Amino acid sequence: MIERNRFSQLSRWGGLCFLLLILVLSGCTLLGNDVVVLSGSILFEDQFVRGQTGNWLTETDVAGQSLVIDETLVIQVSEPNTVQYVTLQDPEFSDFILEFDVTQLEGSRNSTHGVLLRVTSSEQFYRFVLTGNGEFAVEKYMAGGGWDRLTDGWLETGAILRGNNQTNQVRIEAIGVSMVFYVNSQLVTQIVDPSYERGRIAFSAGTFGVPGSRVAFDNVMVRQP
Repeated sequence: MIERNRFSQLSRWGGLCFLLLILVLSGCTLLGNDVVVLSGSILFEDQFVRGQTGNWLTETDVAGQSLVIDETLVIQVSEPNTVQYVTLQDPEFSDFILEFDVTQLEGSRNSTHGVLLRVTSSEQFYRFVLTGNGEFAVEKYMAGGGWDRLTDGWLETGAILRGNNQTNQVRIEAIGVSMVFYVNSQLVTQIVDPSYERGRIAFSAGTFGVPGSRVAFDNVMVRQP
């Protein structure tokens, strides 16, 4: 399968955050090295409204397209055995709760769609991926080592709404070495892995043998645990 990794160089938050004692006493938490936020605070959100969209790395060529249209982020894959990624260039996240909606608009039920977590490069990240058949998997990509499946193969769950034009709500709680995955408010799996501690997020859509898939992402929110 062709993995169309479109990652730019890593970016880190800069600047100085002045600390007030009242914030520390209220449960203020250090994010990375230089940003302080309260528990539950919104770190990033995007509803893909014109003029208010985050810094997503989108692209268009013969194999696939990614663009913001009708207040959604749409990824279209035209060729078989191809995965297209759309990366949020900044900020990076360490511990976080990520929520988003995903809808497969067109394509085979075997097509995939999902999210990459703690992306540090095109060779280091986790991926949570769903299919229109109601299956999911959690994978890790390792520099020089390729893919490592962290679930016991592809797992089936009734939590995933199947077929085209069905919107699934995903929530992922990534805290330390633990990652907990929910679909439509139902727990589907929990993974413990110490490989990657922080990084960016990215969305993905992919095909296997059947070409042609179109997926829409919306209502993205990242919160401090």
